[in-house]
Amino acid sequence: MTEIAAAAAALAAAGAAAAQAPPENVRGKLVELTERSISVEVAPGKRLDMRLAPEWSVQVMRPIRLEDLKPGRFVGVIEQPQPEGYGLASEVHMFLPGVRMGEGQQPWDRPPGSTMTQGDIGPLSDVPQGKAFELTYAGGKRKIVAPKGVPVVLINNEGREHIKVGVEVFILAWPEADGQRRVDAVATGEGGALPPL
Repeated sequence: MTEIAAAAAALAAAGAAAAQAPPENVRGKLVELTERSISVEVAPGKRLDMRLAPEWSVQVMRPIRLEDLKPGRFVGVIEQPQPEGYGLASEVHMFLPGVRMGEGQQPWDRPPGSTMTQGDIGPLSDVPQGKAFELTYAGGKRKIVAPKGVPVVLINNEGREHIKVGVEVFILAWPEADGQRRVDAVATGEGGALPPL
């Protein structure tokens, strides 16, 4: 019984670890879409097949101006740490009012060495590079400088008609216990362009 209990505990721990595994960032061209699956060409000749969650949603990232960022809105910033102690933004996305997800800081894969920081934006000020502001999130704060010309988008929840073969997509693919990747949401840019993530 002890061996059985130990085996069961090991399986439970493995399942919990799998459930907590971080998602994989998937970028590329959509090459096949069915009722239950989506396939993306992530590199020439390399295709990734993933399972669609039953209630998968669509996000269309539409360009806005740097000046459209407003204090109090929840935003995400891909940023690279600078020697002076602030983060230099390479992309900013603003969520719709009332939407919050992924609050805090986590490593990001593009560009190398960057971080995704998501939180509430404070007052913005003009600096020579563009705009400076502070992001506040549970457990911390982060000063951000967004240079002029940095991609800034508003994340809109829209219909599945935007997701079709040929469009460029960004997906957070969640690993599952059976080795499959689960997709809860599919993001694309305006006109089917690759979102700046």
